[in-house]
Amino acid sequence: MLATNHLLELGHSKIAWIGGPTNCSTFHGRLLGYKKALGESGKAAWIKETDTTESDVIIAVDQLLALDEPPTAIFAATDAMALSCQSYLMNKGYRIPEDMSICGMDNIPMSRHAAIQLTTVTHEATKPMGQFAVEHLLHLIDSPKEVSETMKVTLKPKLIARHSSGMKN
Repeated sequence: MLATNHLLELGHSKIAWIGGPTNCSTFHGRLLGYKKALGESGKAAWIKETDTTESDVIIAVDQLLALDEPPTAIFAATDAMALSCQSYLMNKGYRIPEDMSICGMDNIPMSRHAAIQLTTVTHEATKPMGQFAVEHLLHLIDSPKEVSETMKVTLKPKLIARHSSGMKN
């Protein structure tokens, strides 16, 4: 929701989502947040579910650009996908963010070193994920009768607004 709301606040009403297979819980959750934010604002969802390879992301971008009224912003489900969108659009002559705003998710190191630093969503953990896992394993060893099927940790998201998102022209 954070990235989509950020783009809505910048004046974008045509925001596309490009993500991997939604049978994967990560992509499914990110798509739900996108749809919820658009639904609350009364805007239509433009969804391109694709493989995560650069070539498939480029096909999805081309399909969006071929629309009679293409989007003015793209929220990609991962930073890698967002950086593929950004690079491809820049090679086609698009100005980022003047012609197309782009947001990603994960705050990978490359997102802050790209030619145009990527707006992204990161997760704030109170401690490293490995520490959560070790603590859970120690608990299971100490209390084997309390074995749960899965461990679920939900992290608080945080928007990092950089240079790839801007006001709609």
